[in-house]
Amino acid sequence: MKYKILEIIAEGNMAIIYKIKIKDNIYALRKEQILKKDVKLFKNNNKEITHNLLDRKIWRSIYFATTMNIYDNYFMKLYKYKIISNCDFIHTYRYTTEYIDKLAKSKYCIESIYDLKESCLHDIIYTIPDNKIYSFIIQIRYALYLMSKHGFYHQDIHYRNICYKKTHIEFLYLPEFKLNIPTFGYIYSIIDYDDIYSDKFKLTKSEKKLTYDQLQYKYNSPCLRLLLCLYPGLPHSEGSQCDNKFKPSYNDQITFLNNTNEIYILKKMFPNVTGDYLLDLIKIFYPLKYLESIGINKNHRLYDQFIIKRIDVIDAYYYVYNIQNVELLLLFFLKKIYII
Repeated sequence: MKYKILEIIAEGNMAIIYKIKIKDNIYALRKEQILKKDVKLFKNNNKEITHNLLDRKIWRSIYFATTMNIYDNYFMKLYKYKIISNCDFIHTYRYTTEYIDKLAKSKYCIESIYDLKESCLHDIIYTIPDNKIYSFIIQIRYALYLMSKHGFYHQDIHYRNICYKKTHIEFLYLPEFKLNIPTFGYIYSIIDYDDIYSDKFKLTKSEKKLTYDQLQYKYNSPCLRLLLCLYPGLPHSEGSQCDNKFKPSYNDQITFLNNTNEIYILKKMFPNVTGDYLLDLIKIFYPLKYLESIGINKNHRLYDQFIIKRIDVIDAYYYVYNIQNVELLLLFFLKKIYII
């Protein structure tokens, strides 16, 4: 594949994404190191990605991308990939494990060419008008529906892993629900497939539990994380913006929240929700209490930014309460578009 690198778009935990040019077309190139074992398995499998390879993370992400290529509006279209021997590409990893140490020494890498999106949701989330916000919710909730329809679950939904392209297409048709959704000039898609899980994969015991949990109403994490995209200012206790002097541990934070009226109300509203998912609900329904739990008060220099939200609390409640009823949610937010 002959291409010209134009710029680096992003540097992730496992790969670097480049903006490239091939002839007169612009694409995204993902480049990452892989182990010799990955290459050998691929060759021994007649260079096909089947169930035999799906205990390896690299082949999982490519398998997902090729499976979802039929829905190229909602995901990154994968055009081609190629294994490179004696690769001079070296990635600076953000953490170290035995696996990462081996990977850093590998002379093999893989190049994958994807459709290039314009930018991330993070760049426009503060300025999108309300009716366009509802179009965004519908599009990404539908994308998550398509994933679950094929047995996939994305464990890292946030506003940097949702991108968009501007479009002249006025409506997107959702055939399963016979709905036409106005785009308002934006088509949104989910990116970054490093944290995709499926019962099609050779899962570890912990991964099996995680995948099973995603099928339950009370643990529908990807769909809750979609809603959290509409609270773009909220920091995490470990986040760089959270420069408060008091940074409680996770256990201290949970202990604090468990003694609040807000957590009592949420447990009454959603009796089956526990753990991290309950923490997500605190962020959604009581963001001020969440900020208090990580030691942030009104005197913080970024407090006004932290409390910005792009969805009404009643709409958020309807979304969470009906989180598994996709058709009901799509109809609800479609009506909201035309009410505003």
